[in-house]
Parts: sequence; structure tokens; C-alpha cells
Amino acid sequence: SVSGGTWAAGIYMFAEAPLDDLLGPPTVPGQLTLERLRQRPSRLGATAVVPHGAIMQRLRNDGVPDDVLYQTMIGEAFLKPFGLQEKKYMAGSRKQIDQILARNPGLSALDFHTPVPGRPPVFVMGSTLISPVGHTINAEGDFQQAVAGNYRYSLSLQISPDFTGLPFRPSTAPLEYETTAWLTKGESRFQVVVDSFTKEVPKSV
Repeated sequence: SVSGGTWAAGIYMFAEAPLDDLLGPPTVPGQLTLERLRQRPSRLGATAVVPHGAIMQRLRNDGVPDDVLYQTMIGEAFLKPFGLQEKKYMAGSRKQIDQILARNPGLSALDFHTPVPGRPPVFVMGSTLISPVGHTINAEGDFQQAVAGNYRYSLSLQISPDFTGLPFRPSTAPLEYETTAWLTKGESRFQVVVDSFTKEVPKSV
């Protein structure tokens, strides 16, 4: 899934609900009529017609900072109806959760989302990493994108419940970026694919 499609795909993969409830009954395209289209949408379809602008305005009035306003609205409109809006980790299976908990006793199984049994065995969420605004980068073999006369670095980051990384990055060299405006330099290193949960958490968490 990519971009907004991940909101729907994430609900499909993680929401504890029958498929007919999520998606509605199967429909033959040739049998669609205006009368049928006026029927109440499925639970997943209904998230596309809620008043997103009104939700965003309410959140702003409630003091939600602008830098997280959009993602908070997405959580309210798309994820909250399915109990998926709380911040949790992902894992590919209960077995993987048990392995993580053995290394992180401060966590519990309730801190994780796992795909619902019976859903597709592989779920990949596509996202994009770009270089910081105002920075340029020269990474041989990697994709660069011209923006307003400058090159901005673009990487396809793939996220799954079990693994996250850059499986199709043509180069394994470190990324170096710099800006003449602030005379700063930085370096980022990427492993190709890593476990989506990699860091141990203190017991107090």
C-alpha cells in the first residue's frame, strides 16, 4: 500500500472485524445502480465520507499543534472507529511479540498490533524518505529529485509489521548531505532491512 491507501490497508490488516462488516458484501460491477450506491457504505468505506475538515477544525480549536494536526485528524477519522488510533508497536505474529517481550519486560502484548489471522501473510506499507529541506545530497547510484533548482534525496522506505527497510536501494554507501546556508553536514547510514522493533525499552516504560 502507498500513502492514503495505507489507511485503508492498515484497517483491513489490523481491525478485528468480519470482512463483510469492513468491506460490505461482494458486488458485481455490472449490477451497480445509483440506488445501490446510495446505500449506507461499509464501515471501511464510511471513513472516506466523514467530515474531515470539521474534525481538523475541532482538533485545532482543542489546541492540537499544527505539525501533528493532519496525522491526528487521520487517526480520528480513519483509525479511531476501529480502535487503532492509539500509539502501539507492530509485530508480524504472536511468536514475534513473545521474542520482543523476552528482551523488553517493560512491555506487554497489549502494546502491539498484529495482523488479524486470515488476512494476507505479507503487508508492506510504502513511504518516502527525503533529505532535509535546504540540503543537497550526492549519493552515487541513488535517486535524486530536482526541487526548485536543488536536488533533494528520495528513498522508498518499506515498512511491514515484521521488517522495515530499503530492500531496493541500489547503493549501500552512507548518505551525506550538506547545506551552504547553515554550513552543516550530516550523515545517515541505512541497513537494507531490519526488524521493525529493534530497540530495547527500559522496564519503567
